Amino acid sequence: MFKTYLFHYQHDGASWGFEIDAISLEDAKTRLAKIAGARYDGVLVLSIPVAPAFNGLFTRLVKRFLPATRRDPRRQRPSPE
Repeated sequence: MFKTYLFHYQHDGASWGFEIDAISLEDAKTRLAKIAGARYDGVLVLSIPVAPAFNGLFTRLVKRFLPATRRDPRRQRPSPE
C-alpha cells in the first residue's frame, strides 16, 4: 500500500513542500534522489476530482487512453498469463 510522504525545502527565502507517494520511507527517499533527473512534461491546466463511487470506471477509462510510459508499473496489476 502506498503512503504519502511529505518533504520540504527552502527557495527564495520561503519554505515549500511537496508529497511523494511510495511504499516506504526508503522508497520515497529513492524517488526523491531521482527527481534531479526528471523531465519537464508541461503545465497542469485541469484537475478533475472524482467521487469514490465513480473511481473504478474513471480509472479504467484513464488507463485505456493514457500512454503506458506514463504509468507507474508498481501500481498496475500483473498481466494474466
